[in-house]
Amino acid sequence: NYLLAQERDLQTLNSKVNRLNAGEVTVGEINNGIQVGAKYDANNIIVGIAYGRTNYKDTNQQQQQQKKFIYEGKKQEVNGALASLGYRFSDLGLLVSLDSGYAKTKNYKAKHEKSYFVSPG
Repeated sequence: NYLLAQERDLQTLNSKVNRLNAGEVTVGEINNGIQVGAKYDANNIIVGIAYGRTNYKDTNQQQQQQKKFIYEGKKQEVNGALASLGYRFSDLGLLVSLDSGYAKTKNYKAKHEKSYFVSPG
């Protein structure tokens, strides 16, 4: 799956604080993204994996007096992975699985965030 720009600027605006160009991706919105995954389900064994990455539009514009980037600390890129492993006990009608995942959010000129999860099923 591929994502295209989420939102585009409708008009051109040439201010010193916030420059907009018509047709360009709006700052802070999804620029593009991709997701891929695979699943195996046979002989009562279930395995699934997935990966996704989303890029956000950023800007290098700075505030004049503070010399600080306007977009600093906001999302620039998000990566995530998911894995699932399960077994189906067909004679009991029971499914046992374990899911886990990882995500990393890269923030523009700021500390990145990482998160993990594990979930029994």
